[in-house]
Amino acid sequence: MFLNEALNKLKNLKSKVTRVEKYINECAVHDEDTAPQYNYEGEMVTRLHLQEEIVKLKTAIQRTNAATMATIDGQSMSLTELVLRNGRLRTELAFLKTQMEHTTSVASYRSNRSKDDIRKVFSKGCDKAYFKKEVDRIEQEKEQLEAAMAAANSSTPLIES
Repeated sequence: MFLNEALNKLKNLKSKVTRVEKYINECAVHDEDTAPQYNYEGEMVTRLHLQEEIVKLKTAIQRTNAATMATIDGQSMSLTELVLRNGRLRTELAFLKTQMEHTTSVASYRSNRSKDDIRKVFSKGCDKAYFKKEVDRIEQEKEQLEAAMAAANSSTPLIES
């Protein structure tokens, strides 16, 4: 199994756990004269087995990510580092989105102040054009990281055990 296949399998296992937990919740309490649609104890066992399979698969994925190197801009990095850097970029994009929202507010006058003529203004550096440029730069960097990860994921055998 290749790394990309393991990642897809992990996604499917997580989806199954969500579905099984829904079944568990639906049959936990029922009318005494009506049998529940699902077997509570059986679904609980199924959930535990799925969770154990997820732990084993995540361990193999992390082991493989740590052992697999990829090159970006002439620099060699483990897939683990690429995944962490991608997460950092996602966080940065979310932060910049919040900052850009500040720049869409209209300068307004503050009431409940001793002077009604005091306006709200943008802080130095709170600049929509700058944020747009940064978002573009980060999205480009993110695309490079994701392309490198995708290439490695499709050609890297999963290290099991």
